[in-house]
Amino acid sequence: MSWKEFDKIPAQERALLEQEKYERIKKLLSDKEQVIAEGNILIVTHGGFMCTLLAVILNLPLDVVGSISISNTAYVQIYFSGSEWVIEKTEGITLPASLQINDTVQDYVRSAL
Repeated sequence: MSWKEFDKIPAQERALLEQEKYERIKKLLSDKEQVIAEGNILIVTHGGFMCTLLAVILNLPLDVVGSISISNTAYVQIYFSGSEWVIEKTEGITLPASLQINDTVQDYVRSAL
């Protein structure tokens, strides 16, 4: 499906597709927690996936995903701390200034991004 075709999908159906992507990424991260002790994992992907990945890790609401700005060649370096996924480094990613989240996460986002 092309972006032009995706844009023509009614908003309600598009929201369901975004929710499905969010759940798939949560499952991917959960599955990788089990094997992470074996070494590094490289995921090469597009900006839409990366935005949703950030939303999952930072526990952001799904409606924020479209407001995250990802430039070409942007990247996110994450690791599993043993109990949670942590953003170690980013490049080319901007969260919306109007993002309203709790202070702990907000401080973390400011330092990580």
